[in-house]
Amino acid sequence: MESTRADVRPLSSSESRWTALNGASPFDLRFAGTDASGLVIANGTGANARVPRLPAIATGVLANSPTLPHVAADGRTLVIAPSSVVDDVYVLNTATLQLAELDLTRGSQTRRYDVETAALDPDLEL
Repeated sequence: MESTRADVRPLSSSESRWTALNGASPFDLRFAGTDASGLVIANGTGANARVPRLPAIATGVLANSPTLPHVAADGRTLVIAPSSVVDDVYVLNTATLQLAELDLTRGSQTRRYDVETAALDPDLEL
């Protein structure tokens, strides 16, 4: 049975597509939010509802390894300093980053990716 309530929130889904990253590219990592009842935060109602973009939790310009942030030799792993993340909750519980948005900009072109997994490297300082 289809709901006819005006406050129905949009469903959320994700798909990961990976491409190799090269050179110095700025990045913008975001985490989507939910309200107190667990629903995805949205502006508007019904088919017009849109999930608002939240402030970035980390930003930077990619550098060559070992300078942070950089893309690891596998071409798929973004390595950032834990201290560059605005809230320790994302560092101490890296599962909160799963399915976060990752925006990579080169020139005027921005590509959006979803974080598949995240882990804290014990060799990096908090």
